[in-house]
Amino acid sequence: MTPKVGQVTSDELGHEIVRYADTARVLLENGYVPIPIPRRSKRAKLKNWQTRSSSYLSDALLQKEIQRYPNHGVALRCGSLIALDLDWTDPRRIAEAQSVVRSIVAGDPLVREGQAPRRALLYLAAEPIRKRQCASFDIQGTGTYIMAFGIHPTGQPYRWVGRSPMDVPLADLPVITSSQVDQIIRALAPTPAASQAASSSMNASSRHSAKRVLDGRDALLTAIVYEIWSRGMNEVDKLAAKAWRLFEEKADLSRPKRGGTKPWTIADARQKAKYLLARAAEGKVKRSTGFGEILTYSPALEPFARATDALGARGHLSPSAVRLSQLMLCFCRNGSGCYVSVEKLARQLDLAQGSVKRLRARLVAAQLWIRRVQGKGRGSRSEYVPCLEAAIVAAEKVTALGALITSRGGEEGLEEPHREEKRSSNIEDFISLGRWSVGGGT
Repeated sequence: MTPKVGQVTSDELGHEIVRYADTARVLLENGYVPIPIPRRSKRAKLKNWQTRSSSYLSDALLQKEIQRYPNHGVALRCGSLIALDLDWTDPRRIAEAQSVVRSIVAGDPLVREGQAPRRALLYLAAEPIRKRQCASFDIQGTGTYIMAFGIHPTGQPYRWVGRSPMDVPLADLPVITSSQVDQIIRALAPTPAASQAASSSMNASSRHSAKRVLDGRDALLTAIVYEIWSRGMNEVDKLAAKAWRLFEEKADLSRPKRGGTKPWTIADARQKAKYLLARAAEGKVKRSTGFGEILTYSPALEPFARATDALGARGHLSPSAVRLSQLMLCFCRNGSGCYVSVEKLARQLDLAQGSVKRLRARLVAAQLWIRRVQGKGRGSRSEYVPCLEAAIVAAEKVTALGALITSRGGEEGLEEPHREEKRSSNIEDFISLGRWSVGGGT
């Protein structure tokens, strides 16, 4: 992320540094848990950093920290975030290690340099992964943190090779599993010490593989695809890739599909992802809140939901903003808008209240939602109403295929375009926006 004017300061040696005050809010909105760290230090001074979470950091607390530690560096708490710390001083060894890791874990991780050429590779944990220490590299997992911005104790600033957590939400990082961590350890440090370090986890993995799902694998893959989609993933290929990696971890793939000889492949995950997105575009399936409850919205709001999905797929809305918008739709009932409190929205989304307020304000600023204040003083309350026309117009502008938007005069149905189009494997394959009458009720 290119810092805006006023966001970058320099130290006495002229090194550009990005501060806690410049990054904390964006990092929190992207799903990370920022921790202020004194300059030229790696040690957190906050006593409660181990218990920090996105829901713990309220807007008031975050603002207090920003005011108290504006010039501090920034660390990211690990847990859902996993960092592979490569500590070799030989650039060729670092490059070899990255190549090995890439052969084990699919996708391109975020790459951070501290004391070059040493690097850290960032991933999303598929399950709880503990810290692992080896001779020349570490796995930073649950109960640890990784430095992200600021000044290294050597005086050099931390830098990102390409994109950083300011650009890429946590949910979009490549997924890594505990068994893949074991493979990395065995590949990068094939020594007795490394074997001993990995032995307990390897034994646990062996026990786990014995309990992998055999009967019901099709239902398992369907559930995994649905769960990842519910978190805001709307692109076919990314959805299929993440689902497949989790499916490989949880399912017994040593046997072919039931009643046949064909093995399971990523094509099965892609087929389910396409089918799910197609059904979602038709309004036949809704996102789960992630708390065992499935909230639904009126069919009349389906074009609005598809429009915001399209904006999210094209990067014009963050995944968190799309999730918030879809959740607010579920509370627009009986022709009214959303009156639900910030507290409840934050609980459902597992976000800080401050993050929900900022995301909602951005939806209003984008004219996707309209805020109406009813009453005065302490007795007032805000109603948030989805703006269907504005959402559809915005989606038309960013949809590469130029999805047809037609008017049915208030009919609750969609008009299919009578033309042939070249189809891609993008989410736009499944976006068919329809304009219904605004006066028809939402």
